[in-house]
Amino acid sequence: MDDQVAPLLERIDARERELIGHAAQIRAQMDELAARLRELDEEIRLPRRSGSGGGRVVAGG
Repeated sequence: MDDQVAPLLERIDARERELIGHAAQIRAQMDELAARLRELDEEIRLPRRSGSGGGRVVAGG
């Protein structure tokens, strides 16, 4: 019985390590995307000033 179980457990362990690696990659991508979203959010929230408007905030632009 052990002769049959050992290879199966080895395959399960290898698959688990593979999935853990993929999960780490996905987490890193999620962190990068979250950081980019924060940057974009900050850009959107900053008031934009026109070049000739005397310092007025220009809506939408």
